Amino acid sequence: MLLRPVHTLRRRLCVLSIPFILSACSVADLEPTAAAPQLPATYRLANAPAPSVAATGENWWHPFHDPVLDGLLSRTAERNLTVAQARQRLVAARALAHSEIASYSPSLGVTGLAQGATGKSNDKDLTRRPLQFNLELGWEVALFSEDKLKQKAADLSASMAAEDLNAARLAVTTETASTYVKLRALQKRADIARGTITLLSRSQRLATNRAQNGLDTRLQADAAAGRLDAAKLEGTRLETAIADTLQQIATLQGSATYDASLASAHPQPRASIFQTSSQPADLLRRRPDVRRAEMTVLQAGAELGLAQADLYPKLHLSGMIGIGTPVNGNLFGLMGGPSLQLPILDQGKRHDLIVARKAMLEEATAAYRQSVLVAYEEASTAIRALQIARQNVARQEGIVSSARRASKAAGLLQREGLADASGSVSESLSVLEAENQLSQAIEDEALAQIAVVKVMAGTASPVAPPAARTGG
Repeated sequence: MLLRPVHTLRRRLCVLSIPFILSACSVADLEPTAAAPQLPATYRLANAPAPSVAATGENWWHPFHDPVLDGLLSRTAERNLTVAQARQRLVAARALAHSEIASYSPSLGVTGLAQGATGKSNDKDLTRRPLQFNLELGWEVALFSEDKLKQKAADLSASMAAEDLNAARLAVTTETASTYVKLRALQKRADIARGTITLLSRSQRLATNRAQNGLDTRLQADAAAGRLDAAKLEGTRLETAIADTLQQIATLQGSATYDASLASAHPQPRASIFQTSSQPADLLRRRPDVRRAEMTVLQAGAELGLAQADLYPKLHLSGMIGIGTPVNGNLFGLMGGPSLQLPILDQGKRHDLIVARKAMLEEATAAYRQSVLVAYEEASTAIRALQIARQNVARQEGIVSSARRASKAAGLLQREGLADASGSVSESLSVLEAENQLSQAIEDEALAQIAVVKVMAGTASPVAPPAARTGG
């Protein structure tokens, strides 16, 4: 008489063991390898100076030795709205990644039900009682590692959002630094323009006096007046450009008004010249866009795994403990069991999805390789531009020195009565023109330095991706 209960228990244990046996199955390992293109061991301009970006946490803009720039970038990092948007997208992505596994975890809920029907009700059937209060349990069992694949895809989405935040921070800081460099260069050239206007006014007076005294023609006086008008127009253009640049800085700081202290002239920032041990392979670890492209490949592999898992059965366990009334017998009721969904005919929809996911994986792999090549191209170009910019600064400094010596000699000749004032004015204008060109060269060098930082991803404090989680 004990055989029947034993057989019944065995059958129940077999049924209950099905989900755990099937859950040990998994689709093929779809961990794609995002192989990067082969890059040279060093940049072609091996001796080209570039910023040293070590993982020490040092801010890349410190070599400019400009406290105003330090404070400006610190405030921009806190207030910039583009960074704020990227930060909130990261918060959202991490929250979604944290809850992604919930669909493959047991769920518990409470329902209350009041229903009416024609005919005689069966009070012994819990589901047909007019008034019910039920505790319901559901569990979609991940038979083929769908939970791990789905969690992996969600974690990668969060990691990509973190890289987007890193990219936004880098873009904003480099843009702010570039705008600041342009502001100081404009202010320097505006100061030079004011000096030029003063000298040209003197030159016009000298030319007018010479024409009135018959020592020169009126043509020279008119030409001097034309140069003076052009210089005044240039001064107005520079002042307008300064106002526009100040407003750009305000926008980058998330404000409609700019810091009034920035309107005061300040020396142009110049970066220290130092070497770097950076290699092309470092781009794979530093650049947020390259890291993001690699994560896209891994996510595409996870999505392909999910598409393949849809070819196989899906198991759902459900149960309910309820209280119903009216009742002639037991107030409580219990029901539950497994349901197995097996796809048979879908007109090739699931297979088409697999083909599409495979194509997307190949596309992501090609995009990753392309991003690596573009990063190397941009870094090589930026390093060459920086080297040329520094050479131009050195040459222009020599030109300024020569112009100052010539101006000093012209002034000496004038004081000795060996030359008139027009020669001294002309040499002084040459000095201002050379200084204007030097200001442009210094600006180009600083911008080239910032460009190298940007293409080499000078951020030394990337956002850490969320820890990987696996569901069970």
